[in-house]
Amino acid sequence: MKRILLVSDEKTPQDNGFITDSAKYGLADGLYNIPNLRAALARQGDFEIVTCHHSELLSAPERDYTVLSGRFQPRVLAELDEEYRVLFDFIRANETPMLGVCAGVQLISHAFGSAIRTMDDPDGEFGFTKMTVCTQHPMARSLEGGFTCMEMHRDIVCSVPDGFTLLASTQKCPVQMIAHNSRPIVGMQFHPELQNETHRDGEILLQNFFKLY
Repeated sequence: MKRILLVSDEKTPQDNGFITDSAKYGLADGLYNIPNLRAALARQGDFEIVTCHHSELLSAPERDYTVLSGRFQPRVLAELDEEYRVLFDFIRANETPMLGVCAGVQLISHAFGSAIRTMDDPDGEFGFTKMTVCTQHPMARSLEGGFTCMEMHRDIVCSVPDGFTLLASTQKCPVQMIAHNSRPIVGMQFHPELQNETHRDGEILLQNFFKLY
């Protein structure tokens, strides 16, 4: 059985990341980030899923895949380098297929040299949003005409990091999905795991990731 290491980016190891106002955005009420993401990953195959907080990565277990979660608690961008020092080293040294979700793509991008900033729009980007596919890539298989996924963020990646290709974009947030050119690393600013009966493109993206890598 292959193992997925799910790296939680919530504030503490005990925090599962309550998703405030989830019903407002067309999702089930009372959702928590980490359990919901675990369930979405479990649908992709017969995996053992081990959760580890980003502060505990010095003792991270062996794994076949690595998934970096989003974060539903605020953080201070000026403190990224100190708060995530171990995680940035972990990302750069990682040799397993890696998927970064929301804050995960921001941390991957920062580890590879790109800045993160708060969006100009104080309302951020929330709700199911249509993405434009920028580049033909196996990650967008069956979704080449564009796709719709859940957005829940106010911070963005300023530019595509060196060594990566831009795969999807929106007007508010140009860097929506990226893939490394030579390593099995994919980042998504949106949440593919947050779905409802009407919007299921996120499931196709998760399937594409695990088929590709």
